[in-house]
Amino acid sequence: MNAGAAVFIAMLSGGLWLAHAQTLNLENTSLYIGNGRWEWTLYVTGNPKVLNDIKCVEYQLHPTFPNPVQTVCQAGAPDKAFALNGSGWGEFNVQATVKLARGSPLKLSHWLKLAPTNRPPICPIAATQTVVEHNAWTLPPPKQNIHIYVEEIHQTRASHIAVINTLKAFDKTNVDWSSLKRDLREVKSGVLVSDTYRLLSLRPQERVSIRLPGKTDLNLFVDYPSRHGTLEIDICQ
Repeated sequence: MNAGAAVFIAMLSGGLWLAHAQTLNLENTSLYIGNGRWEWTLYVTGNPKVLNDIKCVEYQLHPTFPNPVQTVCQAGAPDKAFALNGSGWGEFNVQATVKLARGSPLKLSHWLKLAPTNRPPICPIAATQTVVEHNAWTLPPPKQNIHIYVEEIHQTRASHIAVINTLKAFDKTNVDWSSLKRDLREVKSGVLVSDTYRLLSLRPQERVSIRLPGKTDLNLFVDYPSRHGTLEIDICQ
């Protein structure tokens, strides 16, 4: 074989290997374990020849994790290569650097997906909204005078919200609650009439019913809070 042919074969071989390397993917499995938490496993899939050429995989998790950068250098099972096990509350984007025995490191990205909880539905849902702490959600018509203010979000105990009936204008994105409630009256039972509010302490999946004017009820519950300071509020039909 002459030198030109050898160079051509080497280039062809390198190109095929690079094409195989670019088929690497991050994937994950997950399992709901209760109390708003999931166990999950991140791993690499791809051409077996390229998997054999991986030295280590560096995973970049969400910055709220105590140790967000994790490096795995054990190949493990071929169908779940360089697996990283963890647990958490919510979904997030994972960045990974695949370090190879030859060639430059490869960058991969994957949205870590969580499996359904398989909990039975509390009720048919009419509206839902994710709200951050100290913000309020104004319900869609015909209940646009009803607002749900999220005062405190807790992971392991009840979160605190206020259901408000008012036509007064206020900033929903940064509620000055101490000022707003001075213009309202707290009610602990009965009908939530205009310019009143009711304070609630709700655990995840705990349904509550509030009587509104016109002999209508507002049925709502909160879902499992996110570790990142958001609370999902669901309104029943």
